[in-house]
Amino acid sequence: AAPTLMLAAHDDDEGWPPDQARAACATMRNAHADVVMGGGRVAPLLVDAKTIAGTLVDFWDAQRPA
Repeated sequence: AAPTLMLAAHDDDEGWPPDQARAACATMRNAHADVVMGGGRVAPLLVDAKTIAGTLVDFWDAQRPA
């Protein structure tokens, strides 16, 4: 299965709440959900950019063969 990372915004009341992201990931192999600060569509990229960048790097590092 392809590695999948879903990022959900902590304060997003419009679309993809963290609980739904976690539930979706629970149905897939090799899937992980993480929560970032902010809400809406672009705000997490502005509010929590360092966390998002770190999460992406950690996710892809974990996909490397041992």
